[in-house]
Amino acid sequence: MPWWRKESHVIDVEDVKRAVEQNPETIIIGTGESGVARVTEEAQKFIKERGIRLIIDLTEPATKTFNIRKEESKEKERRQEKVIGLFHLTC
Repeated sequence: MPWWRKESHVIDVEDVKRAVEQNPETIIIGTGESGVARVTEEAQKFIKERGIRLIIDLTEPATKTFNIRKEESKEKERRQEKVIGLFHLTC
């Protein structure tokens, strides 16, 4: 599903609300190829206050982490962890 942000290189509370409403255990945010996108302190706090793990990394390693967490959770716990990935695809 497309992920539109209010401001292209800033990820704020409004930009993560829909993901948080899905009640995931973990949200992984990719900040672009070279990390130009920035996750605000407010957005980080909004996620963490709800007991959701937050991982922020460059997009390529973030997508790898997303795939690994999904796969490992199936193998170890016999259930799939609810993980949401939000990936900035450029910059």
